Amino acid sequence: MADTLGARITTTMREKLLAVVTDQVLKSNVALSDYVSKGKNWTGDQITFAVKYAKNSTFSSFAGYQALSTSATNNRVKARFDPSFVQINSSLPMDEVMVALNSGSEERVIDLVKVTLVSDAEDFADGFGDQFWGDGTGNGSLDVLGLGAAIDDGTSVATYGGLSRTTYTGMNAVVTASGGTLSLAKMFTLYFNTVYGNQRPTVGYCTQAVFSLYNQLLVPQERFMMTMADVTNGSKRGTGAMELYFEGFAIKPDQKCTSGVLQFHNAEYMDWYALDPSKTSEVFPGFIASNYVPDLVEGNDYSSSKLKGLGMGFTGWVRAQNALAANGFHVAGGQLICREPRFQGKLTAITSI
Repeated sequence: MADTLGARITTTMREKLLAVVTDQVLKSNVALSDYVSKGKNWTGDQITFAVKYAKNSTFSSFAGYQALSTSATNNRVKARFDPSFVQINSSLPMDEVMVALNSGSEERVIDLVKVTLVSDAEDFADGFGDQFWGDGTGNGSLDVLGLGAAIDDGTSVATYGGLSRTTYTGMNAVVTASGGTLSLAKMFTLYFNTVYGNQRPTVGYCTQAVFSLYNQLLVPQERFMMTMADVTNGSKRGTGAMELYFEGFAIKPDQKCTSGVLQFHNAEYMDWYALDPSKTSEVFPGFIASNYVPDLVEGNDYSSSKLKGLGMGFTGWVRAQNALAANGFHVAGGQLICREPRFQGKLTAITSI
């Protein structure tokens, strides 16, 4: 923008700096927000659960003194999950800190240290959101075991929880190629393939492009949208994203979602288990629980401290070895664990209706 004011005025006044940073980079992170906001505590070296993979084979009819089966059925195994760990660095050079801290309150409109920590913490959450949709194979399989691993049929991730999806078929999610088009018939097919009695999908996620295609499939009377105003008024817990409904559950647009994919989740069997970072303070005294307040950055999904279940901690500031600077690390550990992959499903390669 050109400077339209002349020197007569610009040399007699100072600029007004708003006390907030406007984010124009980060995208929506709806699914991550939904799951980590109700995260559970991690305990032990692994999270395990028992999987029943076959029926008792001794069932039969009988009469009189006919001998009955005395065989024992071995039809359970354990699924095992290790935690994954993620981090992001915060760094400040000493000269900038000295200038900031030696400035008066009128000149120091935005706190340099606080805004750095808040901005980096939000970037941490955004990067974690990318891994949340991944399959865990990135960085030599050190990445978080995300939705790409949980909602798979063995095509991309052959084992889940240490169990072969070929041998233990209940570990397979329903994965259906859309053939390029989205239709209500295909959505109903996916829905009924993930329904087991009273076990039904509870939420759906897709990109904004797929969300728009679903919107186009519905006649106006069938559309039911929820805006941020509805959430603020307490009518339903949400992230502020507009929602459409299908068979009684919300379909939410998430910019982190895999392109061309519509997923149906039974969220009752999907949990984020987080390690508590505050437990390490006995060994690392500077290590503190991190949060997303104060709201010094606006314009993204993290501005209202929605990700309280993430389990993030900050190591505290550490002097650089050979420079006048300080570094600190935001870290978190845990895992996304799906106990019933067969209740989850997705349509892939959606491009049109």
